[in-house]
Amino acid sequence: MNLGNTCYVNSTIQCLRKVKELTEDLQKMRGGVSRGNIQVSFLVALRDCCKLLDTSGDAVRPLNLIVVISSVEAIVFQAVFS
Repeated sequence: MNLGNTCYVNSTIQCLRKVKELTEDLQKMRGGVSRGNIQVSFLVALRDCCKLLDTSGDAVRPLNLIVVISSVEAIVFQAVFS
């Protein structure tokens, strides 16, 4: 589902889901989003999005993943321009 220029995110998710080793490791992951660790938060959001795609027959909105990506973007922007 395209939520305004998210087609690139959707394409990336589709590609990442085809990487067998990544999907296997994501399935083994336990836990939730970590406020202090953006890398873990990204992997958890990706894991949850992939799980939804695997179990749902409907379109999936990758909102949590987009929120994490947006927070990374804000951190990078702040680091570059401060």
